[in-house]
Amino acid sequence: MPRLENSTCHLTLVVPGLLWPQPAMHDLTSDLATPALCALLGKGKIASNTNNWLRAAFGLAHDPAAAPLRLLALGEAVATKSYLCLDPINLAFVERSVTVGDPDELQLTEAEAQALGKSLTEIFAEIGEIQITTPQQWHLLIHDTAPALPVFSALPDFIGRRAEQGLPTDSHWRNLLNEAQVLLHAHPVNQARESRGQARVNSLWPWGGGSLPTDARTAHDVVNSVNPVLQGLATHCRVAVELPTETWQANSHTNRLVVFDCLAQARGRADGMRWREVLSELDANWFAPILRDLRSGQITHLKIIMPAATTAHQTELSRLAMLKFWRDPLPLSALAA
Repeated sequence: MPRLENSTCHLTLVVPGLLWPQPAMHDLTSDLATPALCALLGKGKIASNTNNWLRAAFGLAHDPAAAPLRLLALGEAVATKSYLCLDPINLAFVERSVTVGDPDELQLTEAEAQALGKSLTEIFAEIGEIQITTPQQWHLLIHDTAPALPVFSALPDFIGRRAEQGLPTDSHWRNLLNEAQVLLHAHPVNQARESRGQARVNSLWPWGGGSLPTDARTAHDVVNSVNPVLQGLATHCRVAVELPTETWQANSHTNRLVVFDCLAQARGRADGMRWREVLSELDANWFAPILRDLRSGQITHLKIIMPAATTAHQTELSRLAMLKFWRDPLPLSALAA
């Protein structure tokens, strides 16, 4: 895929999970010191847009399918076919509701995942072929003759949350998942796990179905993220992929996109204490040196995107903005999802 040329020193920071509804935002930040981030936000003008930053960053007309991009990020060859994420999960009763567990927390072994996947093959045979890509990341290679996939809710959006609003509404898929749950309930792998005090794999979560985008292109030449979908998009566009470093390190020759997913994890679990700890670390290790480099001119242009459910706050800064001494720092309590 082509990459747009851009010779400026450009840093784009995407900070999902930064925003909470009011008054939670005020309660969490009223005594939280984040001087560098507040200074940066105060120097710019905050604008609100629809939350389509990913599509804008990669020139996409529609939201991309997660499954083929995740496969790319995992180093798999991806054909011009449709794929579906079909991840193993534990649905647990918590305070009279069913909560979605994180596949990573199951700590499935390769042997366990392969045994479970093999037993489930027949249930999904009419739709596609199960591929156990990693113990916690399963995929379905969709047959060309399979009916069109319905729209599923993204698993990352529901981890730690109540399951009912994210479960498939399509009756055929509900039946398939019910069959899978019955098989999993009596499976020897789950019986052995329960005897060891480990959580069962008692359901699957389909999401992210589709094929690779054909219109993806970007001005970024480096992407820092742990998000496999974003990593897959970067790989698809032949852009370098790196994990976020512990601290910001300036590089005047890159147009870098950095996505911090650490806040979103705490925000999704409503863990305010962990959220405060992570934000304090980000302020010291990232926003403070970025503020310094923007003032010195090592960063030519900075964009900060703060996504929420349907909208995103955004601000753009240059070195010139740092000269606006009359602009006071913006307290985080002034922001809200």
